[in-house]
Formats: sequence, structure tokens, C-alpha cells
Amino acid sequence: MIRLVPLLLLLSACAPTADTGDTGTSDTADTGTATAQTHAVLTTTDFAVGALATVDLDSLAVDDDLLPTSSDPFVSVMQDEVFQVNGLGVDSVAVYTPGSWGAPQVQFSVGSGTNPHAVALIDGELFVSLYEEAHLGIFDPTDGTALGSVDLSAYGGSDGIPEASTMVVVNGDLYVALERLNRDDGWSDDGGMVVQVDPSLRAVTKAWAVGPSPIVYAHPTDSTKLMVRTGLYAQAVGGLRVLDPTQDAPDPLLVDASALGYGIAGYAAASTGAGIIVGEHSDATYTLGCVAPDGTVTDVYGPTADWLTNPAGDDRGRAWVAVRSVSGTSGLLVVDLATCSVVNDTLVQTDLPPYRIAFYP
Repeated sequence: MIRLVPLLLLLSACAPTADTGDTGTSDTADTGTATAQTHAVLTTTDFAVGALATVDLDSLAVDDDLLPTSSDPFVSVMQDEVFQVNGLGVDSVAVYTPGSWGAPQVQFSVGSGTNPHAVALIDGELFVSLYEEAHLGIFDPTDGTALGSVDLSAYGGSDGIPEASTMVVVNGDLYVALERLNRDDGWSDDGGMVVQVDPSLRAVTKAWAVGPSPIVYAHPTDSTKLMVRTGLYAQAVGGLRVLDPTQDAPDPLLVDASALGYGIAGYAAASTGAGIIVGEHSDATYTLGCVAPDGTVTDVYGPTADWLTNPAGDDRGRAWVAVRSVSGTSGLLVVDLATCSVVNDTLVQTDLPPYRIAFYP
């Protein structure tokens, strides 16, 4: 029964990894001036239906069931707008003004069966990773007009599909994690990569082999670099490392999953460099570990049979983690990264189990 929750996600996304690594605002491009965050915006789902909810960052009060979403919803905040992405079977993007949840500013399809995973807004163009395609889509975020694409076919691997997922913008360039899983061989690892995309050229300009099924994140203290997590479900492989785009290879592992004895399913960090990882164990239990800037890991929560997923960091030095229970209480866990301590005595509960988290002013 403990493995049912990751399995449900696998089936809903047609992908073999349970955690796609959505990290709130850190996996997308927000080129506007940062303003203080006041709320978390959540996608919640039982993988049959989904909804949006918000949480006040001061009081932890929940405003639930704001509007329905797909059963596999993603969410990001860019330039003070909420981008809600609906995955396989719905294949659309909706853009909301925070606080105005009655109807989106715009909602548009990104192509039937494309399975969008992440969005990045660069110079007025919305880049969308499409998990079922060998290209990125580019759209006008104001009306959904298709503006072009970025060809990824050279990185498709054995089955021709690179499984483009998470994205982050560094110095105006877009960095895309290609999970590269061989669908013809039971979704086995085909050698994960990160590619650099020049948005003006709409072309890949550089690529790095980084390890299995990567997730990319903004670097917490160096805006010229990015963080890369690699790993496979419940296996002590891969880890967490820095990627400097000026170098031809990523840095050595900062946190090595094999040394920990478990896989790393997700990561989030504060601006101080302190972070958190979700540990995914071979017995289908989960832990949370605080990560010091030097890579030292200190356990803060677990082990638990509940599924811990999609950590995201707010601008107050806290990490928020979705806790999804098979038989008990689901909710949000908040961790103070400076003290490596859990903030809330009881989980912040939403009507549907929380899934992905972002933050807005």
C-alpha cells in the first residue's frame, strides 16, 4: 500500500519518477523585481480531481478549493502572476492574478497529448517543457498564440523522446532537465542531461551529461549557477551537485546519495544556502534532511511511510513540503532552515492532499 501514491503519479503522468521536482518559484524564470511573499499557492489533488488553494505565510490559514484543476497539476509564480499547468490529458496553461481566482486571465492548450511539465517566462515569451515531445513549446502568455519551438530531437536518446521536465533561467539563458528515460526498455535510465537554450536563437547551445533523471533548481547563493539533483526512485544513486554553465562538466557531487544510503527525491533552499532534501528509501519510507552549504546532511523529520514530495523554499528561510498519507493525515510541513527545525506542530491541512507549492506577494 505504501507504494500506491508514487504509482498513482506514475500512471497519471506516464512517467516513471514520482517527483518532478517542482520547486515553486525556483524552477522558472522570474525576471521581475522581487517583492516580499505573503502567500503560498498550492495545487492539491487525489489524482482523480485537483484544486488550487492558498496559505497565508504568517498565520498558516488556508483558503481552500479556490478553483478546480486537472488531476496532475503544476504551479509556478513568475512576475507576480500564477501559472497553473495541467499535465497529460488536459495539456494546458492557465494564468491568474493572485487573489482573482474566479477566472484566469488566459487559458490555452499547448497541444493534445504533449504533457506540459514546467514553464519559464523570458522576454515576454512563455517556454513550456513538453514531456511527450522532442521540443519545447513557445507561446504568447497573453493569448496563447504559438510562437515557435526549440528542437530537442538530437537529445532524444534510444526512443527519440528526451522527457524535458524542469527548467531554470540563468543569466537570460534557459536550462532544461532532460530525464531521458528509455520507454522501450521499461523506462530505464538513458543518461540524463541538462541543455542550455538560447531564447533568442531558440536553439540548444550547450549540453551536459549529469546522471539519471535530473531536476534543475536555481542556485540559492550564486545567480550564475544552478543546482542539479539526479536519482532513480528509491535507489541510492545520483545526488545533488552544482552546474556552472561556463564549465564543460558539472561539479562533483555536493551530496552523494550512495554515501547517504538512500535516494534524493527533491531539494529546496534558502538564500543563505541552507537547504533541505527529501530522502527516498528502498523500503518506501521517506525522510527530510537539512543540507548545510558544505553538503553536510542532518535529519529533521522521519522516517515515515507518508509520501514526502515537492519541497519549495519561501523568502523567509523556510522549506514547505507536501506530506501525502495513504491512510492518515495529509498536509504541509514547514521547516525553518536556519535552525533545522519543524515550525508547525500539526500539518497545515487542505481538503485534497497538497502536491506542488509556489509563493506570491
